[in-house]
Amino acid sequence: MKFKNKIYAALLAVSVAAIAAGCVEKGPEHTPALFENKTTEGFYNGGVSLYSFSKNKDQLYFNKGTNTFRIMTDDGMKYAEVVLESSIPGVGESVTGTVSNHGLGQVKDYNSLQFEVIKKTGEQVWLWNGKVGLGVLMFYVP
Repeated sequence: MKFKNKIYAALLAVSVAAIAAGCVEKGPEHTPALFENKTTEGFYNGGVSLYSFSKNKDQLYFNKGTNTFRIMTDDGMKYAEVVLESSIPGVGESVTGTVSNHGLGQVKDYNSLQFEVIKKTGEQVWLWNGKVGLGVLMFYVP
């Protein structure tokens, strides 16, 4: 084996060992700090928008009876939503929800995802899941 290939093999082994040992730190995208400063309803990976509401082409929807928040295109053909298993609790408390995407942005589907309520203001609530780095800033009716 050539010297250059040995170096690559050693670097690969160290990288795999670090990942397996859990030594790789989570980046800022997995902390709520960047997300909680957002003001536009949407789905975020930390501070990066996966899809956020646009007044020019979208509509916001919230059904208090089913605890469903949805952003949909004006024609209703594409939407992303989160359906919560219960009503929205207070700041610092948790709620379980299912996220589904039907053609909007880079939002991924998740079943039974545990969210922490990190902020509530007026008719907006910030839901955060640090495990997958997903933040949902949603409109709701208190």
